[in-house]
Order: sequence, then C-alpha cells, then structure tokens
Amino acid sequence: MNYEREEVKEWGRTICRLRKDGKFHELISAEINVCNLTVSEIATACQTTRATVNKWKFGKAYPQVHFLWRLSKVLHSEVNSLGAFIIYVTKIDDER
Repeated sequence: MNYEREEVKEWGRTICRLRKDGKFHELISAEINVCNLTVSEIATACQTTRATVNKWKFGKAYPQVHFLWRLSKVLHSEVNSLGAFIIYVTKIDDER
C-alpha cells in the first residue's frame, strides 16, 4: 500500500512539473499513459484516428481546438476538463 501511495505522489509531481515546464506532447503522453483507456478508445472518444492521437502524443502535430476540448473531456473528470483545456491551450500557445 505504501508503494502505491508513493507512486501516486510521484505521478502528481511529474504532472505538476510537466504542466509548468514540459512540452504539450510530454504532458499528453504522460496523461494518456496513466489513464485506463487505449489510444484507440481515446481516438474514438475524440472522433479521430489512432494515428492522429499518436501524432499528438509524440509531438508530430497539435490537435485542433475541437479535438483538444474532446481530449480534455476524455482524460479528465467533468469538473477538471475545463482547467485541463486551458492548460493545453496555454502550453500550445507558448510553444508556437
């Protein structure tokens, strides 16, 4: 049980670091890796293809705004999806 608690703490530190200093694709990749969904399921929920999600995940492309909104709703709870969307938009804007 202690191991799981430390793992959660480390995950929280990683996300905080990526939100502050990481690239958009690093943040998305980390969030996708810990969610309980496959890339195919995320693609279906976002109404796009696996290849497109992988492009976002590996930094080959940025999602369009409507996909970004859907992605934030898939990866985050209803309460946190707007905050995640704002973080995503800000990161992309800073990188461009």
